[in-house]
Amino acid sequence: FPSHDNAVKYSTKDGLSFGIVNSIVQDDNGFMWIATDDGLNRFDGISFRVFRHDSEGQYSLPGNYINTVFKDSHGQLWITSRKGLLKFDASQEYFYPQSLYNGKNIDEDISSISEAKNGNLWLSSSLHGVFYYNPSTQKTINFRMSNTKGMESNTVLVTLEDAQGLVWLGSHTNGISVFRLKK
Repeated sequence: FPSHDNAVKYSTKDGLSFGIVNSIVQDDNGFMWIATDDGLNRFDGISFRVFRHDSEGQYSLPGNYINTVFKDSHGQLWITSRKGLLKFDASQEYFYPQSLYNGKNIDEDISSISEAKNGNLWLSSSLHGVFYYNPSTQKTINFRMSNTKGMESNTVLVTLEDAQGLVWLGSHTNGISVFRLKK
């Protein structure tokens, strides 16, 4: 870690798209990816490249509010936003929306993302509980109050599967709930 005297600060004056940073991850090529309230930023150590919604671009971000940028165990970048989950194709710099409703494209505010032990993704929703997403099959299971005993809120901000297979849900108003997975 740099000492206090060696710290470097980057802001909107340096090309960062917005002053509020929601998430940061480093990809397998060494780029730093920064999710903000106004776009996704890629930093190469010198300058920022900002990705934003482009109404003319078929493969652009669907909106500029980016909640999380996440790298899975295979090096794949995933982006969560107020308009759903996106898979990033680095070779073409395309963002591909992922349907959480098994084929139907519905905007969903995804607040965070984490990886299950088996490589599937846990997606926290601000309105509809938790989605368990299989990237290979693109199938989703939605856990919410109406179908999950003991779940006390559909407003889930963060989800994590621990080493013992317990799923931890952090809610906006009801603290933390812990669930044991069955097959």
